[in-house]
Amino acid sequence: MKKIENRFVYYYPYEAKYLDVSESPWQKYDSDGIIMASKEYLKYQYKIKSRDLYRNGDDSPYYYHPILIANSILGSFNALMNQQEKNTASKVFWKHIHWLKTNGIKHQNSLVFPFPYALPEFSPYPNWVSGMYQGEILSCFARAFYLSNDANFLEICEKVWNSYQYPIGDKYGFRNTDEYGLWFEEAPKMPANHILNGYIFAIWGIWDYYLISGKPELIKTWTICLDTLRKSLSEYDLGYWSLYDMKGTITSYYYHKVHIIQLKALYQMTGDDIFIEYSKKWDRQLNSFYCRTRKKFYHLAQVTRRKKLGMYFRNAFQENN
Repeated sequence: MKKIENRFVYYYPYEAKYLDVSESPWQKYDSDGIIMASKEYLKYQYKIKSRDLYRNGDDSPYYYHPILIANSILGSFNALMNQQEKNTASKVFWKHIHWLKTNGIKHQNSLVFPFPYALPEFSPYPNWVSGMYQGEILSCFARAFYLSNDANFLEICEKVWNSYQYPIGDKYGFRNTDEYGLWFEEAPKMPANHILNGYIFAIWGIWDYYLISGKPELIKTWTICLDTLRKSLSEYDLGYWSLYDMKGTITSYYYHKVHIIQLKALYQMTGDDIFIEYSKKWDRQLNSFYCRTRKKFYHLAQVTRRKKLGMYFRNAFQENN
């Protein structure tokens, strides 16, 4: 087993954003101090119809988002390890860990945390499971074990890890394979998008579980996934900016920065030069006026294409009906 170093600080700095969201316009805390997300923001972001968000008598304007729960845990853990607002961080961490323990869904020999609503870009059906969400939640429970040495958290980690075995098409499945290798998809639909940041968050969960358990199957899977990244990274490189997925969606400034941070962390974890080379390359592009301008034109062209495609299908439908 690899020695756990640097206080097990998580690889992405969620503490900057999720230690306290009380001032956020689209998030709030419930009466128990658990983070919730705005349905109206979800409707605005993904153009979901109100009837799909307020179904079965659920008229609450907020819902529990698995990834926001995980981000709060990982952010508060980092704050705790960095001696930042220790009392607040500890309370946030354990409250949200308890929420995860009591709100996961048992499926066969696994534990899953479905997203309650269908999202066009992720899944056409509600209650889908994301590799990214499962990966961050696995990282959360690994840190709960690290802090408590409670064997119950090891058992929970094993159940979350078991969910990695379900292929897309199975209930709650997000595992996929292709010519690049093995994927754990953030968006469990076919054809797969291969969202880069989501895949990295998913496999970080595998690494974290390996660190606290030493299970050989985990390091074997981790090694296979690193090889998938090495083979596919060039597909996300436009030469002047990074792509969000293999469908050709260009990243926002935010996700371009996420890629840079993730690849730098992967280099620190593995020592593999390919990760730091892309991290430095994309970082240079972030500060380049030329690259930022090309990024804007690429994005504008994407939006225009989608509008034209939407008009084409609407017109075709009207002609045939």
